[in-house]
Amino acid sequence: MLKKVLLGAAALVSLSIAAPAQADVSAAASACNVQHEGWYSGGSANFFRYVKVVNECGYAKTICVDIPNWPDAGPYTIKAHERKNLTYGNASHRQGRGLYPC
Repeated sequence: MLKKVLLGAAALVSLSIAAPAQADVSAAASACNVQHEGWYSGGSANFFRYVKVVNECGYAKTICVDIPNWPDAGPYTIKAHERKNLTYGNASHRQGRGLYPC
C-alpha cells in the first residue's frame, strides 16, 4: 500500500512540474491578439467612424467590431503584424466598444 501511495505522489509531482510548461504555451498563444488603438470619426467632410487596429500575431486574423445597440460590423481580415484603420460605419453608428474573432 505504501508503494502505491508513493507512486501516486510521484505522478502528482511529475504532473505539477509539467503543468507550468503548458501554461507558458497557452499564455504565449493568448498574447497573440488583435488590439484596438483608438476610436475616432472623420472631420466635417468625412462622416465615418474608424478604429485603428493592430494584429500582434504571426498569421492573419478575422475580426468583427462590437457596436452597442447596433448590428456589429465585419468581418475584417487583418494580415500578420499589420496596423490598419478600419471604417466600420457612418456617423449615425455608435462608437464601437471592442473587437472579437468572427
